[in-house]
Amino acid sequence: MAMVQEEMELVEAAALELEGMRTRRRSSVPTLTADDSSCSSSSSDGSSVGLSSRADSDVDCACTKQENSAIHQFPSSCLELLRTLPGNSRCVDCNQFNPEWASVSYGVLLCLKCSGRHRGMGVKTSFVRSLTMDSWSQSQVLTMLEGGNDQLSRFFERHSLGVCKQAGRENENGSSGWTSFRINKGEIEPIVSRRYSTKAAQFYRQELGIHVERVMERGEYKGRKASREISKRASASSAPR
Repeated sequence: MAMVQEEMELVEAAALELEGMRTRRRSSVPTLTADDSSCSSSSSDGSSVGLSSRADSDVDCACTKQENSAIHQFPSSCLELLRTLPGNSRCVDCNQFNPEWASVSYGVLLCLKCSGRHRGMGVKTSFVRSLTMDSWSQSQVLTMLEGGNDQLSRFFERHSLGVCKQAGRENENGSSGWTSFRINKGEIEPIVSRRYSTKAAQFYRQELGIHVERVMERGEYKGRKASREISKRASASSAPR
């Protein structure tokens, strides 16, 4: 009972931090006008150019402003909550303890070595951030809270892309059952190298992104259970009748 209460209090603290990120982002996003001195451009005759005909560089300037206004350090309560998610005490790929890096694309934690491998995949496949040294947006933090190492590992195992195998065993009382064990290092690396480029991984990335968008639209964060109810209702309402 005490553990449940502690988890609820941690979720509430994380929700306040997420709301703070959202509020600061909204208050700092600039309102662009045709007379915006920092991004406006002029034609060769000196006349002002309208917003609809601005150069790509002007659009980039506006986007950079919005991106810069949305970045923060990973909030402390959110980070504490992230650490409590199943499987997050170890790297999702190699099982090393205390991972300090993340793939935002999958909402998982990685060790330093595996984060380098993920960087080599390219940002479209795996977008890597440091939990302590990089800046984070509200949506990225929420993606981490709604992802999790155990969640992705179970997904990969269902698609024969996991680093664990199941084997039959016999209990002391003679009854049969199953046990899981990690396959050896020589078998792990080829699986890890290819699984993030599969259609299954692409599907996971897309579905996680859709889920996070739905949670953000809802507003106040109320934890993973509530978030899944939101996605469940949204999926049901959009399903063909």
